[in-house]
Amino acid sequence: MHEVSQLMIEVLAAVATGLGGMWAQRRARRRKTVRAERASRPSALGGIALQLDVLDAMIESRCEPALRTQRDDDEQRDLLRRVLLDIDDLAALPDPLGPGAYEEALDLSPIAAALAGPLLVDPESSPTERARIFLSTGDRFDAGGGSFTMQILGNRGTQQITVGSGTSQSDIITAIQQFAERTGVYALQDTVDPNLIRLTSLNRGRRQWVAAKRLMGDRHNAFLDENRANHADGHFDYGA
Repeated sequence: MHEVSQLMIEVLAAVATGLGGMWAQRRARRRKTVRAERASRPSALGGIALQLDVLDAMIESRCEPALRTQRDDDEQRDLLRRVLLDIDDLAALPDPLGPGAYEEALDLSPIAAALAGPLLVDPESSPTERARIFLSTGDRFDAGGGSFTMQILGNRGTQQITVGSGTSQSDIITAIQQFAERTGVYALQDTVDPNLIRLTSLNRGRRQWVAAKRLMGDRHNAFLDENRANHADGHFDYGA
């Protein structure tokens, strides 16, 4: 009986040893599988990231025209905003004189042909006075040795003009006149004070207006109001 018990114990020990070995081998195989899965994850994620990059590039290429159009629209809106701000600034300038304001005789017939005979009278307003402001230049414009940039505005549009220090009055007049059709603002030497350039509207009437302002340059207060007074960096005037 003792021998039989001893034999059974040995058999059970052998079986236990065998099972333990099998369990160890199974755990080892499972560890290898887990490590392989973990090793494969970075490459799989890298592939997904690459696909996302490709997809993003495709979307960007297809959306680029729309994005460019949007940027252009934003720039146009920003330009319009700046123009409206400029108009607000000019509107804050002193109001023009009321009825009875005096204006010297002005003959614009020489430019009528050059502008293909533009209408010089506002049909919805009595032909009384043109809008006007003045630019002080002297015989030669003193911009402190640098350049002077101004913006000319009228019923037809706006134009930026830059002149250098020492530019003659006649050359400044010519520079402004060449954009008269675009702006609706004409320039000529003032008949009362030859040191001034008169900036005047092509048309007469209360709906006509002229404005100018300094944008850049060391020369300050170069503009005068419709009465040749009140030096400032910008002025605005309505016709009457």
